[in-house]
Amino acid sequence: MEWALKHDHANTALKIVRHLARFWYLHGYLSEGRDWLRRALDQTHSQVATEDRARALQGLCWLWNEDPNEISAYEESLALCRQIGDTWGAAFALRGLGYRGDVADSLEMLSVAAALQGDYATARDLGQQSLQLWREVGSKRGMTGVLDTLASNTYEAGHLNEAEQLWQECLRLARETDFKTNIWASYHGLGDVALARGELEQAVIYFEQALAGHREGKETLYIAGGALSLGRALLAQGDLQRGHSLLTEALQLRYGLSLQRGIAQTLEALAGLAAVSEDWSRAATLLGYADALHKRIGVPVSQVDAPGVTQRISAAQTHLGDAAFEQATAAGAKMSLDDVMRWGLGPEVLRAS
Repeated sequence: MEWALKHDHANTALKIVRHLARFWYLHGYLSEGRDWLRRALDQTHSQVATEDRARALQGLCWLWNEDPNEISAYEESLALCRQIGDTWGAAFALRGLGYRGDVADSLEMLSVAAALQGDYATARDLGQQSLQLWREVGSKRGMTGVLDTLASNTYEAGHLNEAEQLWQECLRLARETDFKTNIWASYHGLGDVALARGELEQAVIYFEQALAGHREGKETLYIAGGALSLGRALLAQGDLQRGHSLLTEALQLRYGLSLQRGIAQTLEALAGLAAVSEDWSRAATLLGYADALHKRIGVPVSQVDAPGVTQRISAAQTHLGDAAFEQATAAGAKMSLDDVMRWGLGPEVLRAS
């Protein structure tokens, strides 16, 4: 690829990188993949509508790192696919725009990116359009992907029953097509629903199945999410030692992948562990850093996670008192990521990353 880019064979490099995008995504090489894709895209003519460019843009979106600017890649991909009559690609792009819709709404509420317009209803509408296109082309695998996206958006909006139905359909289709990644993703989603309902034993069963599958497939990105979710469920059951181990693993992986929103979610879970241990100063400091990080990236706590975070904040404030709580959260907000990890978990996490 380096040779192709240096010797005016950018189109050849584009053909190569478009096929590597999913490998980079599943195995956690997000930064490396984004760099290669951007270089190849920058050296090719954006005015020329080609399948390779459309797929490379989709690959860039796969490797999206909670950067709202990447929504433009989906939009260009969608326009290209419609121009060249690529229904499959258009379906993928619509699915992606649907996924970004909830992020766009969050950013709008925070006034971070006023140019982005969208909300959960928009995400649902775009997702349904994508699902209809997948049905038209007869792709069950495509349908499983958009069903997982629709379920995730629905879950984040707090509509648990509808999310459960969507993940059940996703699981059925993934099993029919032996699409293992989405089988495990469906289990993970169903576990999230069970955990949100307080059905701890069922949640742990789902999360154990999902995490085992993702570990078998060496899917680093999914392992990070699975470790966080299983860790949360185990903490709720009172298994503090194993829960802490999994949350540490999740934070370590997300630190290595530079997944900012995921880091904030994991620190919020670790604040819950500190609260159980009645280490209220630590809990408040972690919550202070997580809150500042949410604001920096322009994506607030999801609707389904918000009650738990609010409860931890209230409990820490009650136990510490207003002055000590404000001091701890302010200290956390000022910390660098390396500092908060050293302070919260120890330097061995950084070395392992």
